[in-house]
Amino acid sequence: MGGCGCQWPITQEMSCLARRPKPACWRSRFEQQVAQTSERLERQQQALKQAKQRLAETEQQVQEYQQQVDDLEQDYQTRKLQERPTSRLAQARKRLQAVVKRVASRTSVWMQAQRRLDKTMAQHSHQQAELAALNERLLRFEQENAANSEPVEAEFRLDAGFGTYENVALLIEMGYNLYTKPHSHKIVAYRVWAGRRHHCLDACGC
Repeated sequence: MGGCGCQWPITQEMSCLARRPKPACWRSRFEQQVAQTSERLERQQQALKQAKQRLAETEQQVQEYQQQVDDLEQDYQTRKLQERPTSRLAQARKRLQAVVKRVASRTSVWMQAQRRLDKTMAQHSHQQAELAALNERLLRFEQENAANSEPVEAEFRLDAGFGTYENVALLIEMGYNLYTKPHSHKIVAYRVWAGRRHHCLDACGC
């Protein structure tokens, strides 16, 4: 079994905390994260599509209102009419100004939607690649374990630069139980209380 190599006494609470979740639990959790990212990606793609459509509609309105202003200006010049605050030309200018501001606002919304989508797409690609690598490594471990009739019993120290997240996860994935020294006995008591409160160990099939 894996250990910290320090020969610290293993209490009942520490033994319970060191129990390893089933591999299916780890895989299902990661696959659930990938599925959640895929759902968010679809929502953001739809949001970006709507933002583009609304921006295109507003830009079309700008062209239409600009044409109305141009036509009215030509008409006022031909008829030698004076533009007043409540005249048709003044009202047309106000509508044009309002829709131009709307274009700026909807352009900002579209850019924000594009940035969110780009970020989620990068995250989704990273998760897909990581999931493929993990599945490949798990298959290799399963094949090696099937051919290994006498697995090695070993102890591992989690200090001296070895205790990285990747190394700890790898040992757990390979089937080793890890026992570590807590900084304080209060941490053990709190973790046991939290585990019982949230039923984390049972939920993971430990």
